[in-house]
Amino acid sequence: MSKGSFKGETGDVILDDNGEREPIFVVTMLDVSDQPNSLMQLSFTNNTLQITKNYNDESVIWANRGGKRPLYKPICGYTGTECPQNITTYILIGVGLVLLLLVATLGGIGYAVR
Repeated sequence: MSKGSFKGETGDVILDDNGEREPIFVVTMLDVSDQPNSLMQLSFTNNTLQITKNYNDESVIWANRGGKRPLYKPICGYTGTECPQNITTYILIGVGLVLLLLVATLGGIGYAVR
């Protein structure tokens, strides 16, 4: 068969010893200005995966997220039942009850004095 390479419409075409095309995949994303950006190229040569990274800093991948990788696990878990307790509500209820008790006590004392 034929082995070789040539420029195709979508890029380089590489043929192996059997004349079969060796796949080349390009991972592309949109940057912050919505322009396509090639992040890496994956190719198979002699049944071996080769990865060519086109970036030096991982924050480029997550540019649309402020350069930060997403959390490994969501804050509230995958079911939404593991959210951290918001104690602000409990504090406000406690303060409200203390104030209500204080007003009731002062009102009771004022009523008793009259």
